[in-house]
Parts: sequence; C-alpha cells; structure tokens
Amino acid sequence: GLFTSLESIDMESTGLIGTLPTSLGNLHRLVQLRLDHNHLTGTIPSELSSLTNLEELGLQGNVFRGTIPELQTLTKLKVLLMDDNQLTGSIPSSLGALPKLEQFTLDNNLLSGTVPKSLCSLDLRRNDNSTHFGQDFDTTLPQVTCSCCGGTAVAPKDNFEYEKDEGGNSIPREDAPPLPRFG
Repeated sequence: GLFTSLESIDMESTGLIGTLPTSLGNLHRLVQLRLDHNHLTGTIPSELSSLTNLEELGLQGNVFRGTIPELQTLTKLKVLLMDDNQLTGSIPSSLGALPKLEQFTLDNNLLSGTVPKSLCSLDLRRNDNSTHFGQDFDTTLPQVTCSCCGGTAVAPKDNFEYEKDEGGNSIPREDAPPLPRFG
C-alpha cells in the first residue's frame, strides 16, 4: 500500500473523530503513533500488536472503551500513554514483558483488578506525573489494587515538580509535596 513505509504518525490535538482502523496494523515500519487528545472512540484494535517497530504509542485523552489489548509483541516500545480514556477490565500482565518501557500511563480510566506483579519490576523512574508502581503508587485507578506494594487505596494524581538527579532520572523536587505511600 501507499502508506506502508510510514515511520511516524503524529496527529495530537488535531480534532480527529471516529474509530481506529484495524489497517493501522499493516504499517509495519511505524516507530511513532501519537493520536493523543482527539475524539477517537471505539476499542483499541488488537492489530496494533503487529507494529513490532513501534517505540511510542500515544492514545491518551480520547474516548476509547473496552479492554487494553495484548501488546507483548511490541518489544521496542518505550512510551505507552493510554490515560484519560474509558478503558475497562484489568491491566494485562503482558505489559510487564515490554523490556524497553520507560513511560506508561493508564490513569483516569475505568480499570479494575490488580496491578500485575510483572509490572512491579519495570524501571519507570522516568515516568513523570504518570502511573507509577512500587512503594509510591501515584495514580487514579479507582478500582485497582497494587500487588507490588500491597496497597488497597489509590491516591489522586497530583502535579509534582521534578528535577533531574546525577543519573538523569526525574525525581521530586525537595520542596514538592511527598508522594503518597501505601502498603
């Protein structure tokens, strides 16, 4: 097809309306797919799992419904943004098998269940103001329990001020309010 050599689609905040076509799964060279902050509806097609070169998937701020598809084949994925939708069901444990995942958001959805233990081992320190697992459980997933830290409550997402440490990781500023702790 005409667009099969595309490597990047960035259509953030462009007013897109409608559903995601399953044919997006045919864009095998795609490295970046950013469709954040539009009016996209329907489910997230499972065909996205065939985008094995994808490093960045941004679907936040839409009206997606249904469950999160299995994405374990996206082994190059570094950024996965799915917050501010109407996603339901549980968080797939297969997301913990994504070896390069650095930034991950799922807050402000209708998810339920337990944060899979497979996600507890991910290094998400670069996850500024995003879903964070471990001792600091900073997210708004109202029906989700943290299996990583044993927490059963969930804190609202706050806007924290961050700075970089010597290793280049984002850390809360000393004058920022403390992150909520559960356990």
